[in-house]
Amino acid sequence: MESNTNASRLSPPSTESPIFRFGQTAPPDQDTTEAGATSPTPPGRLPVQNGALNRISETSNSGRKAGGLSPDLAGGLDATASLPSLPTFSLSHTPSWGRNLGQHVRSTSDVSVASIDEVASVSYDVRDEIAPSEPFFTPAFQNALQAGLGIAKEVAKTIESLDDDSSPGTDIDRLLKDTRNLSHFQNSDTRTIAVLGKSSLINSLLNFPDIAKTGDIGTACTSVVTEYRQKPQDQVAPVVIEVEYLSSTEIEEMIKELLWNFRQIYLPWVEKGINDGTVHDRDYIRWQRESEVAWSALEVAFRNQRSFRKDSLTDMSDGALEKATEQLISWTKDIAWPDGAEAGLWRSTANTADECCEKTSTFMQDRYWPFTKIIRVYLNAQVLKTGLILADLPGLQDTNLARVKATQTYLMKREILLINARNSHVKEGLQAAYASKIPGGRLEVFCVSNKMYQGASRKGKVEAVQASGIPQLRRFCHSITARIRLLESKNFLEASLSNLLGSIELWANTAPEPQHTYNEETAISIHTAVEDTKKKILETIRDSRENFKDSHREFVLQYAEKRNGEWENAASKKGCEWHWWHWSQYNAWCLNNGDHYTVKRGRVNWNSELIWKMRTELELQWDMLEEEVPSIFKEILQSINRELLSLQSLMRNAGLVTTLVEGIDARIQDIEYSFGRVEREFSQQVKLIRRNASVPNGSSYIVQEMLPAYRAASSEYGTGKASRQQAHVQSRIEDGTLFPNITVKISSAMSFLIKITFRQLEIKIDQVVLSITNDVTMALKSNRTRSRTAYENDLATKRQKAELLKKVRTLKKRHEESVLKVVEAFT
Repeated sequence: MESNTNASRLSPPSTESPIFRFGQTAPPDQDTTEAGATSPTPPGRLPVQNGALNRISETSNSGRKAGGLSPDLAGGLDATASLPSLPTFSLSHTPSWGRNLGQHVRSTSDVSVASIDEVASVSYDVRDEIAPSEPFFTPAFQNALQAGLGIAKEVAKTIESLDDDSSPGTDIDRLLKDTRNLSHFQNSDTRTIAVLGKSSLINSLLNFPDIAKTGDIGTACTSVVTEYRQKPQDQVAPVVIEVEYLSSTEIEEMIKELLWNFRQIYLPWVEKGINDGTVHDRDYIRWQRESEVAWSALEVAFRNQRSFRKDSLTDMSDGALEKATEQLISWTKDIAWPDGAEAGLWRSTANTADECCEKTSTFMQDRYWPFTKIIRVYLNAQVLKTGLILADLPGLQDTNLARVKATQTYLMKREILLINARNSHVKEGLQAAYASKIPGGRLEVFCVSNKMYQGASRKGKVEAVQASGIPQLRRFCHSITARIRLLESKNFLEASLSNLLGSIELWANTAPEPQHTYNEETAISIHTAVEDTKKKILETIRDSRENFKDSHREFVLQYAEKRNGEWENAASKKGCEWHWWHWSQYNAWCLNNGDHYTVKRGRVNWNSELIWKMRTELELQWDMLEEEVPSIFKEILQSINRELLSLQSLMRNAGLVTTLVEGIDARIQDIEYSFGRVEREFSQQVKLIRRNASVPNGSSYIVQEMLPAYRAASSEYGTGKASRQQAHVQSRIEDGTLFPNITVKISSAMSFLIKITFRQLEIKIDQVVLSITNDVTMALKSNRTRSRTAYENDLATKRQKAELLKKVRTLKKRHEESVLKVVEAFT
């Protein structure tokens, strides 16, 4: 379908003020597909709801592919599908999508459609792409958002021009800081898209060639989780790099995994198994590869240690493994991190993609990569400005269990997953295969060609770029955050900005000659009421916290304590069934941490079978607990509304100024928005704990508990090996601690989550009540006896205060007419 794009495209930006914008928005009923391009997500709705998975089919036949869906990968997909994530977006520089913005002054906020610099140097301009047909992207809302930012900037400029005392701690100092913060409003709520497959897809989405490099000492092109984030406003360099190291506990776990991977090829029975045919060539090749990768990592990390030798690590005598592990862990404390490292973080900057890759490669290979937790790259890119974080993930077929566990854990905290496949014809097959597993039955599939995009974008061939499918995928990415961006921006305009204007009006309306004065008794009673309101709200939050603890204890912990014995009996029976397997099969499952596949046995996951009864019986209990989350938050908000409205009524009856009384409504709205975000994150984390207890992937509690037994069994050799292996595994199942330990892990994780979540709620209430207290204090100020000098100084600033009051009231009227009336229409 052909559309008139000339009228709606933005003019090319000037070199002095590069513009970030969309060329136009897609009408709700318009097919925006161009010739040769894959049909985009239907406009007018969010293409993915909570828990959607997305698969990308790569039309190019070259490069790395994601491969088949292994059980591990399937587990990662399910995890991604069931958990909500963090969202965000905002733009707001252009008053209209179709207007020439070449002469407009750039906003410094990340919500603005302008930017300081655009890193992409290709001929194709991503800023001309069509915006999703979502309310947030409409000209009306963008105009309102830009107007709101303009009001905040105008207020800040006016306050800065005052001669009043702005020393730290004064009212004007506090208000000026608040005004400056709002004038640089940035959305803080983000949503992450995890990408499994080609790193070249990251380059295409970012429109930043070669920023995501491939290749390291491992089998995957990406050895460390690498996030690409929008750079903050105060960032001058084109690219900022931040590297986070593993904690001491995580480093110990990594050392144990590397040492195990290295030693497995030297287990006494392995060579014998190759000779007598009990070890399959395919398994031996994999173990050999894992051992080589582990040795490479260990060697580069510790080769400077004099006593580091391969023979000391291959010693299979009793106690040798423990001794080697202890020695390596002690050496990690002597690792010389790069210059600039501080408190587990290393930061640097880069001017080009090559320089960025050169610096990040230090942590993706050689001595540092085993101990690198995550790399964050901050840059300027169109797709990131819509509130997204793109995460390039190591493969789930990584040779190191600790890496797989880290990837799976990361995936379970994400809501959106993109996977590369190689052929476009898989689209219908993927949609059919996953229809029953996706909420709503719709799997979004995009057929893209990175090669076509990269070549065409350099040459400015718009039709070929569209045919590559990358613009459609990028538009889909923008739509993911549209709803969350809308909510946060509405809260900024309706609550935060309204509160700020009200507070400034109260300040300007007081000294030196307040228009309203109140007696001491009124002042004391109002302040007392504010403090009582705070106490009642915090008491409600504490009661709700204890109620949820009680629900968790009743629904999950106490139930588990009663059923642990039965679950152990069921697991013991399963374990005994495996004793009838051929010893070589039993050995293979031990060596693969209980999860393996053979032609004869098929795919069998011991860990899943061990907890099948626990998982089944706890399903209803977990469901009931998850249902408690929205109920708890609803009760808290109802209590807050009740208490704050009561306070508002008291203020009104006391004759306090209308600005102060009506400001309570905006405070309530701000609390509701903030608590909604906390609730979403809390619900996600409850689901994650449930998943760790119920799904047997690398980060699950059952795998953590069984892993030592599998490792001990795998180390056995010689006469009687089979019976000793069975004893290791079976005794772990039957020693009476397997399920109680899982229960303890659930309890610890939930206790920590509850603690930090409800503390967030308390902090928010403290902040809101402090703001109300400050407003009340300013509103209740009365004329006091002043010296003649002070009186003369007051007269000197009287006119400025009057002018500010007039200015603020004018801006409030503009805010109500050009912002609030428009924003109210968007829900």
